[in-house]
This record gives sequence, C-alpha cells and structure tokens, in this order.
Amino acid sequence: MKKLNFAYSLLLLLLASFFATQCSLKNTEDQLPFSFVENDFQSIELPELLDEELELEPALQPIVISSPSAARMIQNLDAASDPSELSEETKSNILLTKYIGEITTPDLRQHMLTEIEGLNEGNLSLVFFGRPSLDASISDVVKSVMANNRFKDLFPTLILPEILPITESVSPVELITISYRVSPAKGNCGKAAQDALDRAIRRLQEKRDGQLNEIESSLQVRIQEANQRLTARNLVAEQIYNLNLKISAEQVAKMLNAARRMRLRNPILAEELRLLALAKAVADQIFFQQVYQAALNVNKLIRDNEIMVATLRKQKLEAEINQNFNNEFRNAIATLERVLEACHNQGRGN
Repeated sequence: MKKLNFAYSLLLLLLASFFATQCSLKNTEDQLPFSFVENDFQSIELPELLDEELELEPALQPIVISSPSAARMIQNLDAASDPSELSEETKSNILLTKYIGEITTPDLRQHMLTEIEGLNEGNLSLVFFGRPSLDASISDVVKSVMANNRFKDLFPTLILPEILPITESVSPVELITISYRVSPAKGNCGKAAQDALDRAIRRLQEKRDGQLNEIESSLQVRIQEANQRLTARNLVAEQIYNLNLKISAEQVAKMLNAARRMRLRNPILAEELRLLALAKAVADQIFFQQVYQAALNVNKLIRDNEIMVATLRKQKLEAEINQNFNNEFRNAIATLERVLEACHNQGRGN
C-alpha cells in the first residue's frame, strides 16, 4: 500500500514539474528580447534604380544635291550680254522649251508667256509662295518636264535618309499576389515577426511605388524634350525651305534679266528664256515644297522613335522594378519562416 502511495505521489510530482516547465518556457519566450526579429528583416530592400541617359540616334535630314548643269547655265546667262556668249550647254538646256511646246497647246503656251510677262525681281516670291493665277495646268506641264529623264540634269535631286520605325517590345513582369500571412503567429515573438514582416512589405511597396512614379515622370520629361526637338528641327526645315526659295528667286531673276538683254538681238531666244525661267520657278517651288514636307515627315519619325526609345526604357525599368519586388517579397516570406523557427527555438533555450 505504501508502495502504491509512493508511486502515485511520484506521478503527481512529475506532472506538476512538466506543467511548471511548460509555463516557465512560455513565460520565458514571451519575455525574451526580439531585436533579432527586426534585424533579420532590415536587409529586405529594393535595389536603387539606375536610369541612365538615353542614347539617341543622329537626327538625319533629307539631302538636296544641286544641279551643276543648272548652276553653270545661270552663271553663263548672268554674264552674257549677247546670244553669241551663250555656251553650248546653256543652249542645250534651253531646248527644254521645245519639249514644253510639244506637250502644250498653243493657248496654254501663250498663257504661260503671259504669266512670264508679269514676273520680275520684285514679285517672283508670288510664284514660290503660291499665286492664284498660276493655275494647275502650268504646274502639270512643269511636273511633266521634271519627270522626263532628258532634263533630269537640270533639276536638283532629293535623297531621303533611311530611318526605320522602332518596333521592339518589352514583356511585362506581373507582381506576385501570394498571401504572406502565417496563421497563427504564436506568442509575442511570433507576433513581432509578423509585425516586422508587415513593415518590410510596406517598405517594399512604398519604394516600388516611388520608383514607378519616378520612371513615369522621366518618360513624360523625355516625351516633352522629344517634342521640343521636333519643333526646333521643323523650324530649321522651314528656314532652309525659305532660303532655298530665296536663292531660286535670285536665279530666276538672273534668267529674266538675261532675256531682257537679248530681246532686241534675238526675240525668239528671249521668249524661250522667259519660258525656261517660269519652268524653273515653278519646278523649284514644287521641288522645295517636297523637300520641306519630306523634312517634316523625317522629323516626325525621329520624334516618334525617340518617344519609343523612352517608352521602352520605362517599360524595361518597370519590369525590373516588379521583378526586384517579387524577389524581395519572396525573401521576406522566407525570412518570416526562418524567424518564426528562431522564435520557437529560442523560447526553449536552444
């Protein structure tokens, strides 16, 4: 009987010791310093954003190759005071008027000569900047002359730069949407770990949002700068256009002056020179308008490519930011699991 009582007492003592130990461990866990919890989460951070200056392609422009033959003819006509002083090249170029006679009716030819009579150094700009009386029939005749290979050496040549639109694309990186709640987070240490994780995630989200706002602002600035460069290039194109027309007007004026000097000695030659002067005036107006429009088109394509380069940079950085966030998010979850295990082990004196 005594042995039975002794065994019973020993069992009660063991049970009491077990529960006392568990309570002591729990109290010890709840009272432990949890600085190691916060320290483990401090390294969870997005890397700094690196957004270098964009490397833009050179702003190529259309190239105009002047006609050496036309330049020599203008120089010869400006210096000649008599038909005998005209070079063979100039005489050959004047034959262009015979082709005009072949493709026009007598009435249209007379209409063109009437237009010529009204041209002088003072009103040549009317031809270049548009003149109601200079109807489409005259422009059509001149376009036909310009398209004829027999006279191609008399007209300038336009060379367009080869600029291809950018068609590159960037695959986006989606943000992960996994739950990071560990349920349940036991004890004060577990709660501290969960709170530290919450702060780390908020820190990641705030920096991610800040970086996304930064690259969006950079994109808008770069778009604005691209548009400003477009405006500047278009202004230069307009200045070049006006300069080309001014030079052409001076050349046409020299041809008309030569026609007046030779009218008494050779009225037929003088008439042909006036017809040639009108053809040049109209041809230059058509050509340099084409050059100007080509420059505007090229400038717009350059601007569009610059904006595309800036947009691609933003998309690449956005994908990089999201990927960095995903990596650090997973790192934060792994850290939480590691810290909770440390909480468990420290509470038991391990």
